[in-house]
Amino acid sequence: MNIGEKICFLRKDRGMTQEMLAEQLVISAQAISKWERGVANPDLEMIPKLAKIFNVSTDELLGIAAPRAAESELEKRIASLERLLEMLTAKDEGASKEIMLREAPRISCFDFSKMSAEDKQKWKPDGLHIMDDKGTLCMKAVPVERQVGEIVDPQCIIAGLSVPLDGVSRILIKLSTVGNRHHHALQVFFTTRENANWDEYKSIRTGYPNGNKMTLDLAVNHPLFCGILTGLRIDPFADGQGKTEIESVMLLTQQGEVVFELQADEYKDKIVRKSNDDKLEGITEPTIVLKNAESCPQLPNISFSSDPVKFMRQVWDPMLLHDDLDLNIDRARYIHLRIKTTLFDQNRQPWYDMRANAHINAEMKLYFKTPGCEDYTEQRRFNVQYLATGQMQDIYVDTSNNGFWHGTLTGLRLDPIEDQGASFELEQIELLQGTPKIKMSGFMSSLEEKIRKLEQDMDDLRSEVDDISCVRDDCEDMCDELDSRVEALESRLEELENGE
Repeated sequence: MNIGEKICFLRKDRGMTQEMLAEQLVISAQAISKWERGVANPDLEMIPKLAKIFNVSTDELLGIAAPRAAESELEKRIASLERLLEMLTAKDEGASKEIMLREAPRISCFDFSKMSAEDKQKWKPDGLHIMDDKGTLCMKAVPVERQVGEIVDPQCIIAGLSVPLDGVSRILIKLSTVGNRHHHALQVFFTTRENANWDEYKSIRTGYPNGNKMTLDLAVNHPLFCGILTGLRIDPFADGQGKTEIESVMLLTQQGEVVFELQADEYKDKIVRKSNDDKLEGITEPTIVLKNAESCPQLPNISFSSDPVKFMRQVWDPMLLHDDLDLNIDRARYIHLRIKTTLFDQNRQPWYDMRANAHINAEMKLYFKTPGCEDYTEQRRFNVQYLATGQMQDIYVDTSNNGFWHGTLTGLRLDPIEDQGASFELEQIELLQGTPKIKMSGFMSSLEEKIRKLEQDMDDLRSEVDDISCVRDDCEDMCDELDSRVEALESRLEELENGE
């Protein structure tokens, strides 16, 4: 940077125009313009005056010493502009929030990549296997057996049949049910020699009220209801508890001809009780099989009561918790999690993938405890839906969405995934102060300052244009003067020629 460029930089940095600088030096604005354009250099006596006006040393003005203060300020401005550009071009709201919160004050930080083994042990894993205790806190979810609830699925099976189904179009069932619901759903399954499985798509379903005796007339219009019927299965209610009495079951043609008829009193001595897993092989004659039900032989009809069945399944519900915290969270606006999650089975889609955003494939729950609440409750919880990309990512949880987040934090529980096998690495948990609105206003103030600076530069450019116009006018005057001299010389030449 030559001295002219240095004068131009310092003048603009101080918000001065060429006229303002020229006035302080008691010279013309055209002289300043010539310095800055490199056409001329200032006289030596002007160097101390310029250094005093710009509040710099003469060495710095001449480029002998680096202007650290100016460079530092310039670096800050460049960094601010880069952050502003990054925020304005961010792909989504989450990315913008991450940019704005990078420099937010930290109220508390749990950095597992730098944490001692003793401090890591304060975080207790549940449903997790620790894979690696170096660096980040790496964990792998393991399945656990959990009783989800109790269901009732009583079944009355008429096995050992051999009934041709040609022309059969209706099933009549006389029954009555006393249960724990006002309305029940009855489902009839069938097996044939060609297809001996109780398949869900091979069923006929109907609804009926609780209580009184009734006859259910089921129209059969199923493409697989053909050939030789080997079994009928009646499920009086799939999720309820009570007692059912079946008086008779009939198969009819469209014209009302009876193809098969079962009267309850004829089969009272042919009732077999089996568990849900028992097979029906070896039954060669019509037999009543009750599953998940207790028969009542003292009644005239096929009467049975349903038994509750415990339903167990494997679920993944890993969690990481710390029950011995003592942190003031009144100013903690955001929770920052730096985490990487990888699902074991990428083809298994959770239920929320069927909603509007089909790209979300994991759900995180973050529970917290405060004084007066000894357990992790649903009221003190944050839900976060995110992508299990297998890459380390930053997740920011807005705590203003929960009115219980205040006072003293006594416990924190992280459930990174719900009902899926996965591994995850946790690098940091931070409590941040500040809001995007405040950060945004800071960015906007910085942007307004840059706009004002740009307007000043435009004014300086207009001043330079005016200087050029003045030079152009001077040149035109000089040209006019030269034209006048040429005309005078031509006139003198003519006089001399005429005098000779």
